[in-house]
Amino acid sequence: MPFLINLGKFVIDYIKKFVIIDSQFKRTYTDKRLNIIQQKGIKMKKILIVDDQLFIREVFKKQIELLENVGVLEAANGNEAMGKIKVVRPDLILLDIVMPGKDGLEVLKDIHDDVELRDIPVVIISSHAEDEKVAKAKEYGAREFIDKAQLNNIDFNGLIRKYLEI
Repeated sequence: MPFLINLGKFVIDYIKKFVIIDSQFKRTYTDKRLNIIQQKGIKMKKILIVDDQLFIREVFKKQIELLENVGVLEAANGNEAMGKIKVVRPDLILLDIVMPGKDGLEVLKDIHDDVELRDIPVVIISSHAEDEKVAKAKEYGAREFIDKAQLNNIDFNGLIRKYLEI
């Protein structure tokens, strides 16, 4: 089970670092933007983008940053995602299915099985939209399953607003 270690006082005014230790990974996370806004007392909604492809995470992040008072966190695999979910408690998770290590369905099942996490809305955005995977995702509590090939046909920020209720 990951746990949080405070690495000390602010490194530079508004930067706070945490180490999440899990049996499979050890990383230091810094999210300056979230900390600056939280320091100023603004209620910020947090979205976790989980995808092994950096390009996809960057495209989603650029779109989301157009919204006010919404911060973006990123994870490149399921293990990293679960560590961040348990520490940060995002308001929305955008989750890919096929990733190295723990895949998106395993992450979704872990979220679904945890009473403290199961109310976090999860939207699956994957290019693997086979009927079996869609059904399993819905069974594990995914709010929506979006095929990446259909992203040009949806209002992406409208989808974000819908789940963040902004």
